[in-house]
Amino acid sequence: MTRALALSLLLSTVARADTSVALPAADFDAKKCSMNDGPFRRAWDSEPVRRLPGFHLMQAPGRHHVLFGDGSRNAFRSVAIDVRTDKQVLALPAENAALVEDAAGELFGLLEIRRERPSTLQLTMHGGARWTARADGWGDSATTLVAGDLLVIALYHRIATGAQLIALDLRTGARRWTADVAQMNVAHSKYFNDVALERRGEVIVMRGYEAAGCYEQRFELGSGRRLWSSLR
Repeated sequence: MTRALALSLLLSTVARADTSVALPAADFDAKKCSMNDGPFRRAWDSEPVRRLPGFHLMQAPGRHHVLFGDGSRNAFRSVAIDVRTDKQVLALPAENAALVEDAAGELFGLLEIRRERPSTLQLTMHGGARWTARADGWGDSATTLVAGDLLVIALYHRIATGAQLIALDLRTGARRWTADVAQMNVAHSKYFNDVALERRGEVIVMRGYEAAGCYEQRFELGSGRRLWSSLR
């Protein structure tokens, strides 16, 4: 094999494999982290949210936000808005929902979280297609990450400690894996919880921003195996 052909094959392989979202260069420092560093708190008083009276922010992971109409001026429903235009692009008659978008900000749909034990998850996509799946735990909030044909979901309570991490087939909802997430396990009354997900190559990075402290955990994308964790 010539050097030119070998280099061409190598570059082709790298191009196919490098589909990750870049993370900040600095390492995560749990001791310096606070719950105000999470995406929810950073966007709580943002301009897109202020321009929609009668709605409350539920999730703010990227190009779209998810808001909930509280019934005072709007019907009880969850809506996804494009933060650049303030336009509603998808709505559900649901109290709790999470955004499903890819790394480029393209919207797949909204994931409804039904507060049952365990929680039922229903993904509604553009065009009306949907599937329903069951989680092992229960919560009222979720953060999602689309990785190829996988939908990685961190399920948690906004006012309680802990989180669950699972991966489902994006098109069917079939379970692919369940991760062993290290928990803060703190006693509390009033509380706050937020979870962010990012992809680094074949690794899922899960960051938690809780009232009691912060953590970062890393999991193998293909299997959900926990590779590393740092809890404050």
